[in-house]
Amino acid sequence: MTQYILIEEIVKKLETSNLTAPALRLIHGTLYDAHIRAGGAAEFLSLRMNDQAVLRVSVLRDLIGSAGEKCNRQIKQAIKDLHGKNIFCELQLSSNGRALDFKFHNRFCEHATARKFDPELGSHKYALLDTEIMKKCRTPSDFLFLTRVVMHERQKFPTFDLPGLEKGTEAQKIHGKLSKLQIETLKMREGMFEPTPVKAIQWTKMRDSWINSAKKVSKITGNSFLIRLHDGIREPGIQNVDVKVVGKHTAWVPENLYKLHSGTKLIEVYEDRHVYLSSADVRARCKQTSIPGQI
Repeated sequence: MTQYILIEEIVKKLETSNLTAPALRLIHGTLYDAHIRAGGAAEFLSLRMNDQAVLRVSVLRDLIGSAGEKCNRQIKQAIKDLHGKNIFCELQLSSNGRALDFKFHNRFCEHATARKFDPELGSHKYALLDTEIMKKCRTPSDFLFLTRVVMHERQKFPTFDLPGLEKGTEAQKIHGKLSKLQIETLKMREGMFEPTPVKAIQWTKMRDSWINSAKKVSKITGNSFLIRLHDGIREPGIQNVDVKVVGKHTAWVPENLYKLHSGTKLIEVYEDRHVYLSSADVRARCKQTSIPGQI
């Protein structure tokens, strides 16, 4: 078995923790290990994540796509990058370098709790990932984009936001203006446990990485994407970016897929190409329910 489940709350935590590619590889490898120890049952995942665990490094390397390496360079870098992220409370290599000793942070485990989990219920949002596919990810945006696509691709009208440009929660907006006790109280109320607020990044600085990841994920999954850029009204620049997924399971209808609002720009992504659409392009495509060139 190479598949494992990531519940939406875990996905959100990974999106808001500013993680590097080595860190994400290690997290996915250890989450897969916990999934196997839980017998593939998502309702028992948090229990197994609370265990003190040992994972053979050779197995971990194979899980994260670095089986050919003869050293622990990537794993050591991941351990360093994960310091202070509140994902693990224990994370270290054994003295001989052949085993990884780890224990997930209790707050991270809480977000993996799924009572009476049923993958057939639409109310339970999750991504069914595959270690063989995740090995193809090279950048943080690859991991995050692929995970969201897998989570949403079976919906009729799948849409998701790209992290990093969102306004954030109430606690993030006013962080620094309250006392430490007030901040902790607010975090508990919202179910937050991020060590630091997510910092918004200008779209121009993250554009290339997201578009390149969208192209890669399009090749991997066979889906195509409409990336929508939303300009601010009061504040200049792109304030939010979301993605429409188009694939064999989706059921987009005319004038719903290619729908252009004021202040919105569209980018088509399919395999190796991406196209910025003009208003005339969108009007010409308004009756379409798939992206041109998509099989």
